[in-house]
Formats: sequence, structure tokens, C-alpha cells
Amino acid sequence: LQSGSVRGVFVRGFLPRPAWRELGEVTAMVYSRSKNAFGRPLAIAANGKAVLPFLPGTQWEVEVRAANGLLLRLVKVRRAPTEVEVSGPREWHVQVADEQGAPIVGAAVAQIPCYAPGGRYLRMVSVHLAKTDQLGRATVVLPAIHPMTNHDVQQTLEVRSPEHASLLVNTVYDKGKPVTEVSVTMRDGYELKGQLVDAQQQPIVGLEVLVEHPIGLQGAGNSIWLNPPLPVRTDGEGRFAVNGLGDWAGCRVMLMLKPSEARLVGFATEADRSLAPIQWIAAVDKVVADIDLGPVCLADIPMCRLTVVGHDKVPAAEARVRLLHEGSLQPPIEFATDRVGRLQMAYPDANTRIGVYVPGGGIALAVVPSAETHDMRLSLMETRIVTGRVVDEAGKPVAGAVVKPRDRLRNYGFQLADLAYRSYGSMGATGADGKFRVTMPMVDVAFSIRATATIEQRSASSKVMVVAPEEQNVELVVVAR
Repeated sequence: LQSGSVRGVFVRGFLPRPAWRELGEVTAMVYSRSKNAFGRPLAIAANGKAVLPFLPGTQWEVEVRAANGLLLRLVKVRRAPTEVEVSGPREWHVQVADEQGAPIVGAAVAQIPCYAPGGRYLRMVSVHLAKTDQLGRATVVLPAIHPMTNHDVQQTLEVRSPEHASLLVNTVYDKGKPVTEVSVTMRDGYELKGQLVDAQQQPIVGLEVLVEHPIGLQGAGNSIWLNPPLPVRTDGEGRFAVNGLGDWAGCRVMLMLKPSEARLVGFATEADRSLAPIQWIAAVDKVVADIDLGPVCLADIPMCRLTVVGHDKVPAAEARVRLLHEGSLQPPIEFATDRVGRLQMAYPDANTRIGVYVPGGGIALAVVPSAETHDMRLSLMETRIVTGRVVDEAGKPVAGAVVKPRDRLRNYGFQLADLAYRSYGSMGATGADGKFRVTMPMVDVAFSIRATATIEQRSASSKVMVVAPEEQNVELVVVAR
């Protein structure tokens, strides 16, 4: 019960449409959109109605999938009851060929849930739909209406073939009508292989290797999308291989290990210091040919033993550590220090940048000085406090307003600007007096902030204010839209 009424949703559409039922049982999940997001199954009655279980937060997402995992509908639920409409199926006929026009047999076609090109779904899972036949053709079934926007717009398919570079393809619309024939042209792909050995040059068997590389978007020039890592296990000789890499960008090779496993396979770790869950063992800035890493001795991989302290020299507990390779188009790998600000992690070579931030506690940035195991101590920059008040057009204080940074810093390196944006610290929503208190990650830099609020069930926001380094108290006026 909430506010004296039963919260619920009504799922409409797939019940009178037997086509989705032919794929098996249609299932639904409801997810909290709070920071501690988790999901629960949603039982849908014969009349299409379902009662939302209790979840934290004030916003949820209802996800409806077919039995094969195909995403049929995703709806943000801000109030209940809410109606969730599921469209019927539509067939697309996919023709896959190489650059010489020869059909590609056995190419796998999958659904990629996306809000728009580049806007990937948090719980995005590639859902396999079909493989191409001897003529390079496959027929796939997708919701007729985009499952995430509920508009008749392009949807995204992922096409993979062992000998070719993996590719994303958007369906096409002509004068508002879908073109159900989809033509895909795949480039030749490259292979990455290697062998993992211990300090005695003996093969390490059964270790899971994660190879991460971007994927290209057909018809978008050099546009690339981030791609989930491809897991593969080492064989009886410690060898691993991943194919289908394109020349869109570089790639990186990682291992996911427990501390006991890391020591067992040869990493030079200290038992009393927390260990990053993912160890980054190799980086390639640009894939232009097949890559053979050869024997990779894990005992020779450089380890960074990092200690993070605040400007006051106090250990920075649970500081966020972001590892980035120079020249890479891939996002940083993020870890967290332990309760005394320590962390040990592998890095590929000396072209690695380490960024650190603490929400509301400053930032630090350094470049790994050498490709060898060493100790590093980073001190966070000094922060400053800005206080103020959020008021409406009449000058009355506004409760429940949130003050946030408007954008990343300009005229600074991207990594430094990104760290500053992430470390911005707020006291949360304003109280009845409209007062707020925020922590700026650097003392000598101007930051842009804006307040947002809800006034009489209408969204309201202030103009963007640039807070100069010497300013300590400001007033933000929110105007309802």
C-alpha cells in the first residue's frame, strides 16, 4: 500500500496477440531505478493486470520479454496505475554479405535494446534471433514498435560472423514506413590470441579471459559503440583466441580473479592490501591486423600498489579509481579503494593514466611512471564549500530542490573534467528553508551549477550559474515550466 491505494500496472497488447505466446511464456520484471537497483518478477494476471511489489525509490521500470529473451517493452513507471502497451510482431528480412558481395553463411543476428544510436540500455543483453542460411539470409521477428520509445522508429540489430568484424545495423524507415529488407555488408575481421603462463612458463588452464573492443555501426563512418567484454577460457595449453575484431579502435585484455586466484597464477600481490577484481593485462590502441600476444607471463605483469589520501593526509576510504590507457577510445575501468584508501591492480604498460575521485572529497590524476611493479601515493586536491538558497520567482524558499553541476569543465583535459564532474558532492535535496551545501572538487576553478525542483506538480529549474572561485554563497531562482 502506498498513499492509501494499491500500486499496479496494466500490461496491454500481447494478450490478444497470440504471436508472442507462440514463442513461449511472456515474462515481466519490475526494477527499482534507485542507486541500489534490483528487480523482482512481476506476475501478470489473465486480465493483464499486475500488482507492483514493494521496491525502494519513487521510480521503477517494467520490462516485458518474450520466452527467448526478446525485449518487448520497457516502461518507466513514476506513478501507478500505469498502462504498459506491447506492440505486435513484425518480420525483418536480413541479407548479410562480405565486401565482395558474397553471402555470409551462419552469421548470427541478435537484438540490441537501445534508446537511440549510442544510448544503450543498462540491462542490455544481446538476444540471439537467427542465423543466416546458405544464401546469407535470415528472418528475424521484432516488436513492430520500438520497445523502449513506443514510437515506430529504427531498431538495432547486432550481426556477428567468426571471420568478419562484428557490426551493428539500424533498421530503415522510408517516408514513415519500415523497410523490412535489411542489407548488411561486413568487413573482414581480425583475431586476437595469446597464451597465459606462470612464472615457470607452465600453461594456466581454465582461466576466464575478457576481451573488450568497440563495435562499428553500419553507415555511420567511424562511429563506434561500446561492446560488452567477450569471455573465453584458456584451453589445456593455456591458449585463448577471440575473433570478429574490427579496425574501429583498439581492444584490451582482462582477467577476473579472486585474490587467492591472483596469487596462485603468479601475480605479485600483497596479502594485506585489497585487490582489484579485474586485472588488465594487455592493451592494443588500434586493431589493424591479427594480434598474437604470445606467451603472457602473469608474474611479469606490472602491479600498482596505490594509496589514496585526502588533502588533509587522511586515508580516502572507498575512493573511486579509474584506469585509462593513453590513446584508447574505451572508457576507464573503475575500482574502489579499501577502508584505508589502498588498492593494488595490474596495468598493461607505462602509458596508463590513473584518475581518482571521492564524491564530495576531491580528485587526483597521475600517469604510471614505468612499466614495473611499484608503490604510488596520490593526494586529493583541496576542495571548497559553496552554500546558498533555492527560491521561486516570488523569493520564497523551495523545498526538495536538487543542485547539480550543469556540465563538465571546459578547457581542461577530458579525464580531469570527468573526475571533477563525478566527485561533485551535494547534501541532497533542500529542506523547508531552501538552503543547500555543495562541495566543489577544486578551489581555483569556476563551476557551473543548476537547481531543479517540482513546484505544484510542475517541473522547475534555474538558469545555469557559473560559481567563481571566490564565491561562497549564491542564490538560485527556479522557474516552473
